[in-house]
Amino acid sequence: MKSLIFGYGITGRSFARYLTDKGIDFDVYDEEVREIPVFWQLPDREKLKSYEMVYLSPGINIKKIYPNGEFNQIPHLTDLDIFFQEDNSYKIGITGTNGKSTCCHHLNQILDDSQLIGNIGKPVLDNINTGCEYSIIELSSFQIEKVKEIKLDLGVLLNIAPDHIDHHGSFKEYSRVKNRIKESKVFKEESDPKKIWSIITGMHHSAVQGILFKDLQHRFERVYNTPLDSCRNDSKATNLTALEFALNKMFGNYYLILCGDPNKEQYKNYKIIGPKKVFIFG
Repeated sequence: MKSLIFGYGITGRSFARYLTDKGIDFDVYDEEVREIPVFWQLPDREKLKSYEMVYLSPGINIKKIYPNGEFNQIPHLTDLDIFFQEDNSYKIGITGTNGKSTCCHHLNQILDDSQLIGNIGKPVLDNINTGCEYSIIELSSFQIEKVKEIKLDLGVLLNIAPDHIDHHGSFKEYSRVKNRIKESKVFKEESDPKKIWSIITGMHHSAVQGILFKDLQHRFERVYNTPLDSCRNDSKATNLTALEFALNKMFGNYYLILCGDPNKEQYKNYKIIGPKKVFIFG
């Protein structure tokens, strides 16, 4: 029997590479991809039942696609299910509404023999048993929602604020999904990567206190600074909580260029204080 890859983005293509290496025959479904071997017609329940296994990409909203339960009892796996089962490294999962990528990136700089994978753009399936002692996995709510079991040696929750409500349906459900990280063998609420390093290594965080981190692009990235003016690129800030954080760090005369989807954020009663002028588009 064939398997089905449901969604052909970054994760879907990593499924294709993984299954090809395993010698497993598969079909690919994605309504937005127009290339061979992808088919575009949504599989009905009978079609789904014809597959031995369905491999789900994180962004797929099964409840919205199959609102009448057509996907119920269909055998399926995520990339994390496979990674947790096959990889032998010490697994650190980091999630939160804001700051995931930065925290993971900084931890990767101070944790020897580690690889940085997951939602940050490096598929976990491409990095199974690479020889690294530690795997630092950036986890989105989409990934946590679908994985069958959280098999992390250390789970870290940075923060929770309203986000992705269009996908999860409510903040309560989004928060419930994020809190699944607490199923890890060890769980911590900690945002300082140096203290996370201390938890992992058992050494005091003062040993790495003097290290200066290299930051990621587009995360409050300095473009220029003068005594009177400041310019920061914070284009990876995708919700109001992140915007507030950035505005609280600004000083002097500055302008805010703002865009976003009003259907995903509550802009109506939001007050912006600080910028000399605000430019809104999108």
